[in-house]
Parts: sequence; structure tokens; C-alpha cells
Amino acid sequence: MFRSIVLTALLLAPATYVALPAGQEPAQDPAIQYEALYAAGDHAAAVVFFRENAARALPLIDAHLEGALAKIESGEAKPDDESTLALFAKARFGAKAADEALATVLIGDYAAAFSGWSQEEQARFRGGQKAFGEHRAAMKEQNFELALTKARECRDLAAPLGDWWGLAMGLGGEGQALLAAGKAEAALAPLARARLLNHELGLEGSELGVLRAFVDAALAAGKHARAEAALEHALALAERRKDEAALNHFRAQRQRLGSR
Repeated sequence: MFRSIVLTALLLAPATYVALPAGQEPAQDPAIQYEALYAAGDHAAAVVFFRENAARALPLIDAHLEGALAKIESGEAKPDDESTLALFAKARFGAKAADEALATVLIGDYAAAFSGWSQEEQARFRGGQKAFGEHRAAMKEQNFELALTKARECRDLAAPLGDWWGLAMGLGGEGQALLAAGKAEAALAPLARARLLNHELGLEGSELGVLRAFVDAALAAGKHARAEAALEHALALAERRKDEAALNHFRAQRQRLGSR
């Protein structure tokens, strides 16, 4: 599942470590460090941790939410079992700190929504993930009409749930499909919304990918001022992430824009 791939990649990436509670050694695994901060109930240190590791915030929190849901789906635990509630509590602890660290409200709302879903809502969440997977497959096959349908299905399933990550994915997929189908101007609105959501959620890699599509769409639609403004942000983000491929792409787009 795409979201699991993103989560794994982020958790394996190098992290910035912060001071743990007195008497504890620094953990070499950010997930372990997060567990230690939760066990200590150290909100202030958790804020510092997420401020220094913004791109890890939502994936770390989501691992507990998804873990609880997996227990429920497998029959290993019930929604009100102690083990399930403990995972949800860890997620909400992290979400509160992440909201403060990233100056957002979306991560806290996402965790609160997720931990309160009914069985029917949990099924709709999984349906949105499935739809996004089908969108990606259709894009690879260059079936842009089906890709657009599936991206919008993902979007429409995620939005009422408070699944902000899923909504960002659906909107980004919608914009990508429209752009690939030659509808650049129509692609701008969903791509802009996806970019804003990814930014608020601290998902820098996803934001960078959406920015790339947004710049391409703005240039194709003749919206040069919007392309130029987005390029400034894209170049700064790519440089901060040390993403040479993205930097080269955006530099080429800047040259293209400058030649007009």
C-alpha cells in the first residue's frame, strides 16, 4: 500500500535526535525515541523532536493508528480493548505535540478522527486506500480517465472521514491525472489544495512531488506568475531535502520560464 511505503521510507531515513528524559540514552531509532517520550509523558521534548523531524511526524503517529486498526481488522483486539486504546493514546499524544511543532491543527484532527471511526468508516478508509492504489496502477498504464475516476473516489471517501492524508493523496492524484490528460488549467486547483495539505501535514516529499506537477501545469496553462512563485518554494524545499533530481528539474523549469 502506497501510504505504508511512504511511512517505511521516512522511518528509515536519518533523523535528528533530541535529549531524552533524564537517565535514558539516546535511541538510534526514531520510533523508539518517540516511544520513550510518550512513556515519560514529555510533551515539551516531543514538540522539539517533531520540530527537528517534521517529515517524520505524521508517519510515526500514523503507525500507531494503523497498528490499532490492523488489530481490530484481524480480530486480535476489539476497539475498546486496552491494547487498542493504548495505541490510539500514543497517536494522540504525538499528534498534539506535532501540531504545536508544525504550527498546524490537521495532525491532531486526523488522529482524533481516526481513533473514533466506526466499523463502517474504517471500511471507507480502506476503500479510499484501495482506490488510490488503483489510481496509481491506471496512471502507469496511461489510462488517465480511470486514474482520474479513482483519484476522485479516494478524495471523496477521505474527506468526510477527516482523513487529511488520504484527501491530499486523492487531490494530488486528481491533478496528476488531469495534467497527464492535457487538462493543465483544470489540474491547478486540486494540485494547489494537495500542496497546501501536504505542507500542513509536514509531508515534504509529497509536497515536493505535487509542486513539480503544479509548476508543470501552471507553465502549460500559461500561468507564469503562479509558476514562478511555486518554483521559488520548490527550489528551496528541494535544496533543504538535498534532492538533486528535483533541483535539476526545477532549475530547468526556471530557465524555461526565464526564456519567455
